Amino acid sequence: IVVHLFDGGLDQGIATNLPGTAHLDILGRIVGIFNATSDPDGAARGGHGQLDTAIIMGNASVGTVDKGGYLLGQGVAPLASVYATKIFTDELGTLELGNYTYTELTQFAQNAGAIFSNNSWGAAINGAYNSNAAEFDALVRDSDPDEPGNQQTSHFFCAGNDGPGTGTTWSPANAKNIVSVGSHENSDADGFDGGTSGPTRSDNIRDVYPTSSRGPTTDGRLGVTVVATGTHVQGAASTVEGYTGANVSSKYWPTNQTDYCRSTGTSHSCPVACGAGIIVYEMFRDQLSAFGHTSAPSPALIRAVLTNTATDLVGGSDGNGGVLANIPNVHQGWGAVNLETLASLKTSLYSLDQSHVFTASGQDFEVTLSPMIADRPMKITLAWTDVPGVPGAGTELVNDLDLRVTQDGKALQTFKGNVFSNGFSVTGGNLDRKNTLEAVFLENPTGGPVTVRVTAFNVAGDGVPNSGGVLDQDFALFAWNAGEPDSTGNIRIFPADINCDTTVT
Repeated sequence: IVVHLFDGGLDQGIATNLPGTAHLDILGRIVGIFNATSDPDGAARGGHGQLDTAIIMGNASVGTVDKGGYLLGQGVAPLASVYATKIFTDELGTLELGNYTYTELTQFAQNAGAIFSNNSWGAAINGAYNSNAAEFDALVRDSDPDEPGNQQTSHFFCAGNDGPGTGTTWSPANAKNIVSVGSHENSDADGFDGGTSGPTRSDNIRDVYPTSSRGPTTDGRLGVTVVATGTHVQGAASTVEGYTGANVSSKYWPTNQTDYCRSTGTSHSCPVACGAGIIVYEMFRDQLSAFGHTSAPSPALIRAVLTNTATDLVGGSDGNGGVLANIPNVHQGWGAVNLETLASLKTSLYSLDQSHVFTASGQDFEVTLSPMIADRPMKITLAWTDVPGVPGAGTELVNDLDLRVTQDGKALQTFKGNVFSNGFSVTGGNLDRKNTLEAVFLENPTGGPVTVRVTAFNVAGDGVPNSGGVLDQDFALFAWNAGEPDSTGNIRIFPADINCDTTVT
């Protein structure tokens, strides 16, 4: 799996993978490096692009361990490969695209095999949706407009570092179809990053970091999709001659070695989430038949899975003197990325991935699901890749879908997407007219089946370009602790709950 990094270059700027041309933790998996700046090469003298790359796909080949015995430089997806595009200069960190557009630069990466994109950068425009956000909304669906069909790419953007005030998310993180990543603290309480992020800012993973940007966007969308660890995040230091570490918090950390650095900010929580997205992609790609899919997972499904399985940080600090409320909210989005949640019930999942297409307003899709494990919540998430919006419009949503879940227990109850209280769905409320992601979380499913209905409230644009007509929209549907009932009963025994002497009845 190849990930594209729009950033400040990569290591020595050499993509030969020959010994001595790159850090051992990434050597052998550099697919390409393209320099769009006026710098003489694509090297990472400031260190920012190097660290973000390593957070995603470093493999700790150096073998150095920290004081707790853990490998330094272990990335989230340590078998991934990287294509790097340098768009920030070494000396000033100035954004330069040369004579290229983001679309053209993304095409180069897509032609090299990239299907993920990490973007730890953005413009502080107070939650506004601009032309850059619209451009990346289009690139999620098709990252190479010159190639037939749709080449889908999952784009991850850092939410920004202008918190703790609300309405501070950056663009293109304000786009609709991408994953916008805020930051929560680490838990090492170890020293300072650049003299600002000290032990008390890195001692509780339930606390949102104060400078992490917050939603909502100007048109009322959530703004932050998920949060991930963003303080004292460690990874490979650049090996290029002249490495300054100017764009990371600590040039080297620990200070008695030169292999690793660390830094703080949503720039570094973003690649944590991107690496997690790669793991989700791998799981679904390698188990197509188990999920009834015919193609690799879409960016919409990746968003649905990451948000559905995230952990609510309720009770932690909101980074602004208050206490975090339950999800969803503008501080933590849908919660902290947590792949353990997905792995814990990976045999009790339901997913549908862009196999159903609406062609007109008013159409419905229905499926019946049953909870698989008693006494656990049932979580259902709908996500779709919408038509790019019009900058400055009062509402950027073009094709509007609705999620409803009807539970037939002692009393018939219907839950609308994104109507929550205390972290779980409640009846009543209004249908969401803003977001491209809706969820229903049932705290205590009755044990009987539920009816999941997706309705095309308004199909006003070509949501699936290069296919079908001018009005269409597909979607991804993901449910945790859920399965489709059939005539065959299934008994699941979880080893963690029993031992060899247990009588199972």
